[in-house]
Amino acid sequence: MESLILDKEQINIEADRRWGDILSTLAGDAFESVNGRNKGGPCVFCGGTDRAYKHKDFDSNGVICCRQCKGGDGYAVIMEVNGWDFQEVLARVAKHLGMFIGHPGLEIYKNGDRPPPKRKLEPRPEPPPDDDLPRRKKWIENIWDRTIEDDGRIKTFHKERGLYIPVPPTLRLIKEFPTHFSFDKDKDFGASRHPVIVAQYLFKGEMSGLHILYLDPVKPMKANVKVQRRTLRCVDNLAGSSIQLYETIPDEPLMICEGIESALAMREISNIPVWAAGPRNLMESILIPDYIKAVYIGVDKDLNNGGRESATALAERLYRDYELDFLGTTEPDIELTDGIEKVDWNDYLKRKKEGRI
Repeated sequence: MESLILDKEQINIEADRRWGDILSTLAGDAFESVNGRNKGGPCVFCGGTDRAYKHKDFDSNGVICCRQCKGGDGYAVIMEVNGWDFQEVLARVAKHLGMFIGHPGLEIYKNGDRPPPKRKLEPRPEPPPDDDLPRRKKWIENIWDRTIEDDGRIKTFHKERGLYIPVPPTLRLIKEFPTHFSFDKDKDFGASRHPVIVAQYLFKGEMSGLHILYLDPVKPMKANVKVQRRTLRCVDNLAGSSIQLYETIPDEPLMICEGIESALAMREISNIPVWAAGPRNLMESILIPDYIKAVYIGVDKDLNNGGRESATALAERLYRDYELDFLGTTEPDIELTDGIEKVDWNDYLKRKKEGRI
């Protein structure tokens, strides 16, 4: 994925004096057959049987030279042997070195720095009992039962926001929904009514709440109301929950973003399954399936670094609690200047389409 960033310079620092071990593990017999700096061996690049040898600075750069085709560095050797692209090679080398790779500016974690013991997921904190939960759950289930497939309004709204991918079936529509209501009295309070986009929060496969976004009844824009988004819960708290926009696939990576539009933009960029946290405070606690082995975290960029802090907290917990082959974070390559206080991945995608990146 072209927008995901791995810090090659940091990997190079960690790989210094370790290329023999790296290539022995990731290139196998193709490396082991090149014995000694000047003794010729098989070349993985051109197929010669006695042309390849280690560069004099091999321990620092992993370069395998060839008298015919000139050879390549350690990354190129691994790419050639395994058929991986460069991003995959960076991730594999980083994994071998015991690194957590993040966007430049985010902290990097190495197993040698903090060997976190593998532990079971901590249970969600127990809040005071909510005696209204059964009624609240029934009320929220009734709201979800009222939703319909998109009749074109969500698609039109997304296009206005710069998103052109098909509306996922996990985003549903209610044509009229009140802005003020009370679940315990099951009534509206002199509220205006608007179309809303509705998405489920899921926790271990069960609905734990709803995310609601109010739309303008006529124009493809958010409604001009005081509260444009609402989060409704039918559990004690939403810790661990997420808006699972696309179904995860074993052996495929998962992208986690803060908001729904940012997640949809990442879907358009990458075509991999994406989830959204919704409110930023839920991002750190998101649970993922045990079969997921690669996670990307799409960071919202803002002046107070709140997006970066939430992404880093999530990354630290995933690093601690799951056996991942790859864990990476990335934020939009847009400077916060000229009054711009925050950008997300939808902002990045729109600018790219407009030729401003």
